[in-house]
Amino acid sequence: MSFPSSVTVSLPKPFPQSLVPNREIPQYSAIRCDKPPTIDGKLDEEAWKSTTKMRSFVDLISGKKTLHETRAAVLWDDDYMYVGFWITEPNVDAKYTKRDDPIYQGDCTKSHGAHRTLLR
Repeated sequence: MSFPSSVTVSLPKPFPQSLVPNREIPQYSAIRCDKPPTIDGKLDEEAWKSTTKMRSFVDLISGKKTLHETRAAVLWDDDYMYVGFWITEPNVDAKYTKRDDPIYQGDCTKSHGAHRTLLR
């Protein structure tokens, strides 16, 4: 089985769309990595340094720039997809730490993906 060297995904507009100026859905191309990054919370490996980050996140409701910049990048290989977040918020708080806790009630970033069979 072979895979392309990059994958382009459409990023959804912030919700609700009626409060956000009508514009094109941003595009981002995930980069294929030859060597999987170490999962250690540090984004200091060459794969992360050489990838293009997504543009800054915006407020979910207003679509406006946030107080603290948050950006992400996506790498992938034959087995996994890796998502890295660069968060400048100086006071990230983790009230919830267990699986299935309601993390959305506090500071959080999330990513959602679809199994490759759904992308065909």
